Amino acid sequence: MEKKTIIAIVVSVLILIAYQEIFLKRVLKMEQPQKGGLGIFQSQKVSEKPESSDKDINSEKNVKVEVPAPESKENSKNEYIKNPEDKFFNVENNLFYLTFSNKGGSIAKCFLKNYYEDVSKKRNVSLFSRLKDYPFSNTLLINDQIVDKDIVYQSDISQDSLINVDKAIDIVFTYSKDNFLLKKIYTVDPDKYEIKLRYEYKNLADTPLKIENTTYFYREKVDKEAKYQFEGSCFLVDGVLKEVSVKDIEKNKIEKYNKNVQWLAYSEVYFVSVLLKKDMFFDEAKTYLKGNDVILEGNKIINLKVNEELTDTNFIYLGPKKYDILKSYNAGIERSIDYGMFDFLAKPLMVTLNYFYKYVHNYGVAIILLTILIKIIFYPLTQKSYQSMKKMKDLQPHLEKIKQKYKDDKAKLNQEIMELYKRQKVNPFGGCLPILIQIPVFFALYKALLNSIELRHAPFLTYLPIIDKPWLVDLSVKDPYYITPILMGATMFIQQKMTPTGGGDALQEKIMYFMPIFMTFLFLNFPSGLVVYWLANNVLSIIQQYMVNKKLDKK
Repeated sequence: MEKKTIIAIVVSVLILIAYQEIFLKRVLKMEQPQKGGLGIFQSQKVSEKPESSDKDINSEKNVKVEVPAPESKENSKNEYIKNPEDKFFNVENNLFYLTFSNKGGSIAKCFLKNYYEDVSKKRNVSLFSRLKDYPFSNTLLINDQIVDKDIVYQSDISQDSLINVDKAIDIVFTYSKDNFLLKKIYTVDPDKYEIKLRYEYKNLADTPLKIENTTYFYREKVDKEAKYQFEGSCFLVDGVLKEVSVKDIEKNKIEKYNKNVQWLAYSEVYFVSVLLKKDMFFDEAKTYLKGNDVILEGNKIINLKVNEELTDTNFIYLGPKKYDILKSYNAGIERSIDYGMFDFLAKPLMVTLNYFYKYVHNYGVAIILLTILIKIIFYPLTQKSYQSMKKMKDLQPHLEKIKQKYKDDKAKLNQEIMELYKRQKVNPFGGCLPILIQIPVFFALYKALLNSIELRHAPFLTYLPIIDKPWLVDLSVKDPYYITPILMGATMFIQQKMTPTGGGDALQEKIMYFMPIFMTFLFLNFPSGLVVYWLANNVLSIIQQYMVNKKLDKK
């Protein structure tokens, strides 16, 4: 292999490591198992009520579960209505299980039905689960006076009920205080990760009211760092994505944005919890630590005239980081997927990967097909690289003669070498430039495979031959037996032995033998899907190199 090519590869690998260590080092919160699993969701089902005569409230599309506001003036003057204990009920659609509480009109639990904690598929992924200090709730200020965050809303849904959502339903909580009425309405669809959240305000007083409503949610912090994947708070501010890791929050105490915040989110590697406004902005959004929790808050100020009614619409997304789903919101939520600096390449690569998957139904095979496609696209560049290295090898005897002749005159030495290249029509950089051009594709595919939920728990070869042991059952994690990285290192060594070299440089030879070892150790803990790509690429390169060498030897 030409010396400049080797240097280019070494530099590229060092850039990759530096990029990971300096720019991508983030705090990764590892989800702790929740005790009790999904036991709170009982088999009891709330029967659907007959359609109401009020067509604009209970249409054929929506079933609304609602309790009217208290009618008596005595009740309406109470600061807030308290129940002796919290009341929980459960909602299940085709995608998640939710637990609601009348305390704060909050969401206390969210489990995803189609995603699991590990490949055993015994426990569903929990985005949050806590039956106190509820993870998704709101607080109120009325005319700058604090209303207790533990407001107990009214709801007629019985304790521990399970509502099976087969068509869109409205879960309605009602709260009143001193001629102020608030309805908090969650709309749950049977086939969406989205929950529509409407705050309906009504001023029954004879004076204007200023309402400051803060919707908040939080996740428990875990002090384990991830080198290559981001987890933390995200905001879209003036169209710019702001990412705040837990370490940054600990350092700055509080991160606040005072205008034009369209959404705020807690972003994990594969899942995201989002609070979004489509047609307006939050007046203020912030994130901070409280104890061991990462808190996110979105604040909206509502000014109500006498007898005025206003509706503030929000959208909650609780689900996987699937690009197509997040993109459909047209709000930039898909930018929470970390594709790195080469996202313009990573996105089409993932689209292509998913296209292959539709036909082969195996992401390992899809990765190999994608590798073949990339090799075909870069075939002309690779061909030129091999040809250039072969020509450099043929010029080596002439270069040695020039070096011996002008060893004491560096200026003349360089001049003669350049003249030789010119006469023989050889580009000294022809061997490494095609490789450098391909590096962004590797970076892009690396980030895509590292953060793609498609590869999470996606199997390739589920059992090792002969010994029948579980093997590549999850392409998003490392090879448990390190077989693929070792094979990758071996194929890299074979490829280097086949590559035309200038010869005669002891340092060059040492680097050549060191590189496969270095790359093998580097890839030991990489996701097996990425190692499969690199291994397949090496095998295809060996085949191509064999054909090129055979063709050049005949000339």
